[in-house]
Amino acid sequence: MGLPPSQPSLHFQTPQDLGPVIPSSSTTPAQSNAFLPFTYPSAAFGLLIVVTYLLIDHRNRPWLRQARFLVWGVVVGLSSHAIMYQRARARAVDYAVGLSNLWLIAWSGCLLVLHDCQADFERVEKVELEDDSSANGVMKEEIPEDPTEKSREDEANGEVREGSKAGGRSENSKNSQNGPSRWQKRITYRWQPYPTTSFIARLSWIMDLLTNFRGPGWNWQISSLPPLPAYIQRELDLQSGADKLTNGKGSPKPTKPSVAESDALTDEYPSRSQILRAHLYTFIHGYIALDILKHLFMNDPYYLGLIPVSSPVVPPHLSVPLSIFPTSTRPTLLKSIRLTLTMYAVRTAVLVASKIPTLILLSLPSLFPTLTTSTLFEPYLYHPTWGPSLLSSTFALPLANWWGRWWHQLFRYGFDSYSHPLISFLHLQPRSSAAKMLRLFVVFGLSGLMHAAGSWTMIPPTRPLSGPFTFFMLQGVGIAAETILGGAFSALSTRLAKHWPFIGNMKIPNWLKTALSVLVLAVWFYHTSPFLCDDFARGGLWYFEPVPVSFLRILGLRFPGALEQISSGGRWNWWRWGGPWVRWEEGTDGEGSVVGMWLRGGRGWAL
Repeated sequence: MGLPPSQPSLHFQTPQDLGPVIPSSSTTPAQSNAFLPFTYPSAAFGLLIVVTYLLIDHRNRPWLRQARFLVWGVVVGLSSHAIMYQRARARAVDYAVGLSNLWLIAWSGCLLVLHDCQADFERVEKVELEDDSSANGVMKEEIPEDPTEKSREDEANGEVREGSKAGGRSENSKNSQNGPSRWQKRITYRWQPYPTTSFIARLSWIMDLLTNFRGPGWNWQISSLPPLPAYIQRELDLQSGADKLTNGKGSPKPTKPSVAESDALTDEYPSRSQILRAHLYTFIHGYIALDILKHLFMNDPYYLGLIPVSSPVVPPHLSVPLSIFPTSTRPTLLKSIRLTLTMYAVRTAVLVASKIPTLILLSLPSLFPTLTTSTLFEPYLYHPTWGPSLLSSTFALPLANWWGRWWHQLFRYGFDSYSHPLISFLHLQPRSSAAKMLRLFVVFGLSGLMHAAGSWTMIPPTRPLSGPFTFFMLQGVGIAAETILGGAFSALSTRLAKHWPFIGNMKIPNWLKTALSVLVLAVWFYHTSPFLCDDFARGGLWYFEPVPVSFLRILGLRFPGALEQISSGGRWNWWRWGGPWVRWEEGTDGEGSVVGMWLRGGRGWAL
């Protein structure tokens, strides 16, 4: 059953049929001389400067402490130069050029300028003590121990045996085999400020800080993450005392649970192997989903940037499904499908990418058992990238909960930190409605600028300001309107309930609340997400091969459309990352010294 003649469809049989519509392949930046190629090591110079500066303890050196502003200025200059003049060879990577450099500016500014990370930040450290050592590391005299007293002491300090629910460790196996011992080892936890003991300790602390965007295990952990396990919190309370509630700038420690959060404290955290299996399961599902999405995208000219999302041109794989619906509804359905798949592809790509380092880190203790003593491999640090299912709870404010609870929170702390100086400058109460609105638009404004920078660095013509930036600013507008309308509706309901008590006793079923929330989200994103999704497609983001091995091709399942064939370079093999991954770029002659070329980009390994 085919579509009626009035409904356009896309049926190309050969690559030649696509000649008039497929744009010619863009030359690489180095070949076109329009931009410098995005190369390493120049791409890492900004990050390297930050790491080098933080390796030097500046807490007691005022002149060096003030130099952090200069360091951030250098990072801003290098990253701005990369955004303006450097481009990558691959279309998806050139999007990352703008996005990663803008984020480096924002994140380094947060750590160096808005905070003094060496003085303000601390992380939870796992420490192995001998005998009856206290949490501060002071060792007591060697004395015979009373097993009963030791058991009570362990319970009071939150110590747990290996294999217990809390996941702690106590090395008593040798004692049980070789008889009673006067020395035993136990695990405790304490706050670790900027280390001064060794270079390796400082480097570990700094790299953890720079790559830990949500702050699990740090004293600035974002509020959307669950609190620390109860056995760790008890150890920290014993070490810190009841007065250690704030950091150097007077900000509340998220890891010190409030009364409302205390019920969430639990020792029932999964083991490392359980978390590893869960992340592996999620990774495999995401990998397969990306393989399927890539096939679907390469058979729809929308994802190749050839037509707008509202175009009625129907790709071959949707011709039959859409034919069962009335003709008048097909454009709306087609647009909804395209937008939904785009948002799902973004979510899946971020999910899969975030699982790769997690799987590597959680696998290392199995290969190197001595690493179990490191805090880095504690299972409570590896929270899900995304929030709970949209259908798992009823959202009173669907749009606010979409961005505040469900969507990933990777950039939340870095962006939100920029609102605090503005709140202080304007003399606003931090918890006032005005301050909350200011924080809202600062966060979405910076997020819009970051995604606009990614759009800017893509080779095909894009619309950074009228596309991604507009999309994210609209989200702030939507949340603000939702909050205002929700407050007005609540006040009206309270007033009406005084006159008609039955109104106050009315309860809307949870399923109806959830259905209404989903409907609001669907309508909202139907009208606003094209600002972002169209820009992704226009810039050629979906030309990128997301998976190296295509299981669909191994199984012989593919869509034989000419669009898929020509967009893949005519390759039908299952290995999708053919060709050189990197190559050496010499840059343009006559542009100065080798060091200058590396600093500005243009010489090095190009992606």
